[in-house]
Amino acid sequence: MVANYKFKSCSKFNEERFSRLQIAALEAAANSIVITDADGHIIWANSAFTTLTGYNLTEVFGKNPRFLKSEAHPSEFYKELWDTIMANKVWHGEIVNKKKDETLYIEEMTITPVYFEPEQKLYFIAVKQDVTQKRKDIEEMRMAAKIFENTLEGVLVTDFRGNIVFTNQSFEEITGYKTEEVLGKNPSILSSGRHDPEFYRKLWKSLVEKGEWQGEIWNRRKTGEIYPEWLTLTAIQDERGKTVQYAAILSDLTSRKQNEERVKHLAYHDALTDLPNRYLFLDRLKTALAHAARHENTLAVLFLDLDRFKDVNDTLGHAAGDQLLQEVGKRITTCIREEDTVARMGGDEFTVLLPDIQIEDAKDVARRILNVFRKPFVLEEQELYISSSIGIAIASDKVLDAQTILRHADLAMYKAKENGKNRYWIYEMNMSIQAQNRLTLEQRLRKALERDEFVLYYQPQVDVTKGKILGMEALIRWKHPEEGLIPPMKFIPIAEETGLILPIGEWVLRTAIAQNITWQKEGFPALRIAVNLSARQFEQENLVEQISKILDEEGMEGRWLELEITESVAMQDIELTSRVLKQLKELGIHIAIDDFGVGYSSLSYLKRFPIDTLKVDQSFIRDGLSQDSENGVIVSSILELARDLNYSAIAEGVETEAQLEFLKTKACAGIQGFLISRPLPARDMTTLLDMAHENQGKLSVSSELNNTNQPKA
Repeated sequence: MVANYKFKSCSKFNEERFSRLQIAALEAAANSIVITDADGHIIWANSAFTTLTGYNLTEVFGKNPRFLKSEAHPSEFYKELWDTIMANKVWHGEIVNKKKDETLYIEEMTITPVYFEPEQKLYFIAVKQDVTQKRKDIEEMRMAAKIFENTLEGVLVTDFRGNIVFTNQSFEEITGYKTEEVLGKNPSILSSGRHDPEFYRKLWKSLVEKGEWQGEIWNRRKTGEIYPEWLTLTAIQDERGKTVQYAAILSDLTSRKQNEERVKHLAYHDALTDLPNRYLFLDRLKTALAHAARHENTLAVLFLDLDRFKDVNDTLGHAAGDQLLQEVGKRITTCIREEDTVARMGGDEFTVLLPDIQIEDAKDVARRILNVFRKPFVLEEQELYISSSIGIAIASDKVLDAQTILRHADLAMYKAKENGKNRYWIYEMNMSIQAQNRLTLEQRLRKALERDEFVLYYQPQVDVTKGKILGMEALIRWKHPEEGLIPPMKFIPIAEETGLILPIGEWVLRTAIAQNITWQKEGFPALRIAVNLSARQFEQENLVEQISKILDEEGMEGRWLELEITESVAMQDIELTSRVLKQLKELGIHIAIDDFGVGYSSLSYLKRFPIDTLKVDQSFIRDGLSQDSENGVIVSSILELARDLNYSAIAEGVETEAQLEFLKTKACAGIQGFLISRPLPARDMTTLLDMAHENQGKLSVSSELNNTNQPKA
């Protein structure tokens, strides 16, 4: 209700109406005091108000307090406030206002309507208390309490004597003890018995001297289970520095420990077979080598590789391949002693460590492993016979490092693989020499392209009946500055393995096409030039774009280029082969299948490819070609197949007149081989083209002409 104040009559409401004591009291009040008239205009405010809001008195006199409005409340809030005081009622509540510097603050406010009888006017007196920090503290306490109760860590508080006075929910879940079961008891009820008195002495010393201790500790649950725990202890002191309580925060490390063990296991074991992996194997090998050196013992390392494992993945899928690797690991494990180690090194490679063993016993282990492989593996309801190759390295008279003995076993494994299926081989010193030579060759090969050490040789392909040059095949040679001319069979496999075949192959394409254009510009009849594509080249995503770009840049039509891929490359991925060959045909390029007859082509797939030429593998030509021979029958069948599918056919490796006559009787379209010409460098090939030009584009295929008139390679 409105307060009714009676004052002596005066003309104005000012400080003269109050005693000096009353004015001093209002000014000294800790709370803000603001007086407004009935229209809400400020007519007086004390110093606490100006200190809080940042406004001076001259800035606020005559203004409505709405300049403090913060936009934190809806319009209905202010309407309710105004309706209340206009109804001559006291309004009390909290309001968020804004200081002069735009800072928001919360104040608890009471607005009282006051009727001043001498003037018969209504005024409003607002008494306001800044509660911003108070509300913040309350909110922080509320949040802290909520976090405290809901934290995943267990919390335990004791009095200064060490008796438990509080625990939270997580403590109950971790230890199994209800709060009421432990109140008044000492935390020693959780002791596991795993720590000696010295451990606890150091703990308490740190807590007393430093006011805290933290570390890993083993405790016991109510069930009796011992578990690992991370414990943080803190001494709580009063304002005089006296310890009044101890607080403990504890985290159950059981899951983390289990995860650490799991991660550690995964880090040192193969995820598929659960056998030790390379890292753990090498660690055990190093330990075994050190032990062997101290005790003058012998140890052996077996390196095992599955033969044609890729075929299992390609035919039955990777799931079957994974199952096979698991079964292989199990079978090898049955062949060894408890102190031995079987590891999967990756892919289809396994190793076996045999510490303290003699060489004959190591051979016996290898034989046992090979024998268990003779039994079929059942995968996808199919019986598969998988063979393997094993290399053995022995460490005896001199200590070797782990990597070296492993490399020796690896080299011996490759030697076993070269000598047939299901074989083992013991490392010999000359294997390292061969491997070093190969490594040196690889290092030199990496620099050969930038040093311009490669050169192309060209071998003509001739029409069997007319003797006319049909085209030529470009063949790469490595002109090594020290070793001379290195044949492709010596460096191409290394280039394939290392990926160097990609830049080398691009160089071959560009060089062969540029040379063909040069011959055309010199006036020779346009001829098709054949270039081999390796498996890795053929799998390039940008192969077609690369070839198209080279043709455009060198200025040669696609019809004067023939690309050769082997039968095995064509059959690796039928869909890929079909798609790429069709794209190449769209550029006008001719397609030839090289080394035909030595692979395992399916005719149903072969017909899907846009092929122009089949090249009969030279092994069928050189090794006894006659009407009644097995090779003669194979060649006849290939030539007949080519005619039926409307392909041209070229026989490679033709060296004798007898071979030529046989091919003539079978209507073979063309031949290529020493009978016509050895592969020639570009200069000598130009001379050969001149000879053919003088003879109306023909070359004699007689051995007499071949021996007397051919340019020397």
